Amino acid sequence: MGCKGNVSGRTMERRVSQMEELRRVVSGGNEDALLEAELAHQPKTVKQQLMVAAGIKVKVPEGQGLAMKASLGLQWNTLVICEGSNLTITL
Repeated sequence: MGCKGNVSGRTMERRVSQMEELRRVVSGGNEDALLEAELAHQPKTVKQQLMVAAGIKVKVPEGQGLAMKASLGLQWNTLVICEGSNLTITL
């Protein structure tokens, strides 16, 4: 995702540490809930970039797509294949 910019690795580590401390303070100890809320406010493209950067791949075995759709209450148009990336949803 290229968020590093033109700073050294040490500077980036320090900034990450400071953000973790700030997140801990403002969350009142519930850092996971705050991070979840932060991610919910991000655009879909940012979420997809994060998944690709993290190497997350979703593969649904053939014949399991209908069961997944029913279990999760999804509509077919919500099952997206991200072309040109490492993220794949295979039905």
